[in-house]
Amino acid sequence: MEPRVYIKTDLDKKHFRFVRRLQRSSVEHSVAICGDLRQHVAALPNTVRYAFLPESLGIVVRGGTYEGSGIIFREVFPCPVVHEKRLLLPYHALYARDPFHSEDRPLLVQMIELHAKADKIGYFVSEIVAPLLEASVLLVSSRGLLPELHGQNALAEIDEQLRIRRVVHRDFQGTYSDSAIRIGLGLPIFIKHIAGSEPGTTLESQYSHVFDGMIGRYLISRLARVFCQHFAVGYNVVAEAIRSHHRRIPGYKSARFPATTYRFATSARDQTGNEVAFVDTGEKPEFR
Repeated sequence: MEPRVYIKTDLDKKHFRFVRRLQRSSVEHSVAICGDLRQHVAALPNTVRYAFLPESLGIVVRGGTYEGSGIIFREVFPCPVVHEKRLLLPYHALYARDPFHSEDRPLLVQMIELHAKADKIGYFVSEIVAPLLEASVLLVSSRGLLPELHGQNALAEIDEQLRIRRVVHRDFQGTYSDSAIRIGLGLPIFIKHIAGSEPGTTLESQYSHVFDGMIGRYLISRLARVFCQHFAVGYNVVAEAIRSHHRRIPGYKSARFPATTYRFATSARDQTGNEVAFVDTGEKPEFR
């Protein structure tokens, strides 16, 4: 069978907030993160609802006009490998509307109506949202990694019964790490993207950005709003159920969460370059 891969290339242009460069340091960082994860997930029990798409090979140009530009080859099959038939969809596909069939209910709603009994909130939290929470806690507590599991980087691995079996994680170029946790676990320290080491950030604000922003505001809150709209449930009720479940996951306290949430100091439109600063919103977190 011929190799099947996705190819990620250098793009020296701004897209949304950041300039999407892929230089040597990012190629090396992505491959190093995935090597670390491959070793770890191989030893996990098959009940763990986490997998990732390995970025296992990178090429960097030497010399010429494009000196330092990189390419990453991302595998199409999640690691660890499973042998039953499953489908991968970006998590945002669960709440998005079909522009060609606007009368269809979101996939999230169809899944809940198909499988949930009387306790639809319980199913939504434990089977739709919990895999994201578990993945975040797993990576922080066991590898010191802060995953940006927003609706594009988090894929839902769905079986033939339309159930989510695992979160499949992709894109590791911008993954930050907590050096204190890795040292405590006896793991090597990454060279790039050390949480709290860059101007305008702290360890705590980086944790808030990754969870409250990338996972919370950009994904969980959108799932929750669609759920509330279709099942006539109060948003605060659902948020409290998610918070309660999150705090019960073993390893939750490993994260250095601040008391309030942090956001980018500038809008995406006003962002120049790839350096960022985070500011305290003073707001209480919704999902932790």
